[in-house]
Amino acid sequence: MQLEIKPYIGVGPIKFGMTIDEVRKAINQKPKPFLKGPDSTIPTDAFDELGIHIYYKAPGICEAVEMALAADPTFEGRRFIERPFNQVLSWLQTMDDSIKTDDTGLTSFKFGIGIYAPNAIEQPDASVEGVIVFEKDYYTTS
Repeated sequence: MQLEIKPYIGVGPIKFGMTIDEVRKAINQKPKPFLKGPDSTIPTDAFDELGIHIYYKAPGICEAVEMALAADPTFEGRRFIERPFNQVLSWLQTMDDSIKTDDTGLTSFKFGIGIYAPNAIEQPDASVEGVIVFEKDYYTTS
């Protein structure tokens, strides 16, 4: 399932601001809800077969979507998953010169995209394993 990222809007049929019911209807599959952490009060929806996790804020509004291989997220027609981290970083830096990197990947606040590649700094050619897209202020409020 290929899902095109639309910065600060959503990904594929999932839009930020949708209710839990609207997201579930858009995906049209039964999720496996779980609490992400000890402070979580709203379950995260896991659509494991699709490689998608949906994060909600109160009162049950979509605020972020995390994706793995099966979801096959794209941005500007380019794929991320299983591509070398250094290639993804170089390409994104041509459009966003303020990307933040750390030892597990990068975050582009310009586009609302985070890339997960374990050991990204130590192994720059490591494959990208996950992508998160998020609404504005997601990292300042969560």
